[in-house]
Amino acid sequence: MFLFENLEVYKKSVALTKKVHQMGKSIPNRTINDQIFRAVLSIPLNIAEGQGRTHCREKKQFYNTAKGSLYGSCQD
Repeated sequence: MFLFENLEVYKKSVALTKKVHQMGKSIPNRTINDQIFRAVLSIPLNIAEGQGRTHCREKKQFYNTAKGSLYGSCQD
């Protein structure tokens, strides 16, 4: 098991990704569906990649990217 897999934020981001994937099946516009799914998927991916970095600045950049993806995927 990797260290990031123990993080609560990572677990929640994976659960969110699964929910969005299921909900996306009901969205008729495939372009919008794909864009939302890619934004949500980037959250756990950036958390995982940030955990693999050794320098604080690098980690912070990946975590900020994950946070930005969350905000981008939850707009009205």
